[in-house]
Amino acid sequence: MLTAQATSTAVSATDIAISLGLLVAVYAVLGLLWLFLVVREISHGPAPAPAGVVEEETLPLPSAGPLLRPAGGPMAGSGR
Repeated sequence: MLTAQATSTAVSATDIAISLGLLVAVYAVLGLLWLFLVVREISHGPAPAPAGVVEEETLPLPSAGPLLRPAGGPMAGSGR
C-alpha cells in the first residue's frame, strides 16, 4: 500500500482535529485541577503534632565527605 492510499475515507480531518482538541482540553482541565489542589494543600501546611507528642530537635545533616577514594584505598597497587 502506498502512503497516498493510507488515508481514511470515513474519518475527516475535522473529526481528528476535534478529537485531538477535546483530548488536550480534558488533560488541561485535569492539570489545572491538580495544580489547584497541590497549591491548596501546600498553603494549609503540615498537620499539627498529636497531643502528648514531643517534637524532636532537628539536627543538621551530615557533610557529604570526600567523593573520591583516597590515594591509598583498597584498589591501590592492584595495577588498575
